[in-house]
Amino acid sequence: MYKYLVALVLTTPWIGVFLLEGGEYGATIGMYGYPNGATIAYGCYAVTVALVAWLARGRPGRARPALQTDARKIDARLQVFGTNLLFVNAAFLVVFLFGFGAIQVWAGAVGKGEFRTELGSFGAIPNLMAKFILPALLAYAAALFRRSSKSTRLRWLLGANFALLFVIGASWGFKTTALIVLLPAILLIYWRVTIFQMLRLVLLFVLAIVAFFYQYDVDVETYAEVHTFLLTRITVIQGDVSWLVWDKYINDEEFPAYAPTLLAAVGDKVLTLFGLSRGEFYEWMLFHYDLMITYIAGVPLDQIADGHSITATPFSEGLVAGGVGGVAFFALLGGLLVGRMYAFIERSLRQGHEARAAVGASYFCFYIFAWLNGGAVVQLIHISAWVALLATLFAFKAMQLLGRRTQARPIPPAAPAAA
Repeated sequence: MYKYLVALVLTTPWIGVFLLEGGEYGATIGMYGYPNGATIAYGCYAVTVALVAWLARGRPGRARPALQTDARKIDARLQVFGTNLLFVNAAFLVVFLFGFGAIQVWAGAVGKGEFRTELGSFGAIPNLMAKFILPALLAYAAALFRRSSKSTRLRWLLGANFALLFVIGASWGFKTTALIVLLPAILLIYWRVTIFQMLRLVLLFVLAIVAFFYQYDVDVETYAEVHTFLLTRITVIQGDVSWLVWDKYINDEEFPAYAPTLLAAVGDKVLTLFGLSRGEFYEWMLFHYDLMITYIAGVPLDQIADGHSITATPFSEGLVAGGVGGVAFFALLGGLLVGRMYAFIERSLRQGHEARAAVGASYFCFYIFAWLNGGAVVQLIHISAWVALLATLFAFKAMQLLGRRTQARPIPPAAPAAA
């Protein structure tokens, strides 16, 4: 599944750029496209990422034979861990719904953007839990499930955890969050996936997105049919900013300095200590790549300040950072990250290091994949990423201690797999 995700994030903007050159309307940039050579330029970037990733991954599967383990021991570990995780997910869901007020999003009393804004600094805790720690713990359970007997009881246990985390993600109100939080676990379960299994997953993904449109975005029908909107969203709107930035580059338009955006890695609170203030929003924008690329795309500053954002790519980021040389650098970096992370997860799974595989899958989905989709390389080393990794390690330790206490009690054997 890993290679399909990488192919998806590289090819959908490429298709969008191609359509823009054919005269398609770019909703993000508010204009119709025209031929400017962006398709070839983006294609060189995408092919370079794929080629470097293929070279960088090496042959991790040949380094050591796959680990052979007793399925009964794995079943016992998964049953204990999965049960404890079920209670953790349920407890967090209750707190998130009624303590942080996410129930208001389901009721339609509060908009998804308004809810996220109202959380303020308190939003760091549910954001960290829902968008890294809990997905990483579920990914660990999924990795154990791969080596288990896959009995009916274990399937139901894992499915219950999937359902709870899905509801947690959906409670944010954003269409893809409910699915993205499950992605690390799905990635490990379907690490080896057939084309038919992948098509089935894509179908389920599309059906879920359509359901969320009718739950949260019923006015989308005023734009077009849902399926047309979806196709436009994953192609044209993924690539129109890349097309525009390339057009500005070949016409020698000057971009804001890129280097200051790297300072955002230390976090906004540290930036304010050096005199930077969100009140001076233009200066603030110059230190945040996501805001800067939105500004370059022509969005007014007041709309950016209100939370308007766009989808760019490392291709756009490279052009802003250093022209064609910047694109080449980010293509090489992207390929190295994709290839080495694949090797890390593959090796961890083969050697029975499920926790490492879970953390690696989570970092790939929430940081590397997110960067390939939207740009802003600073997120890969942002202080929040380090906090997420450290907090997840503590969470694994806590679950390990809880598991030892539970294992001190006798556990009934798992039910045999259904015929």
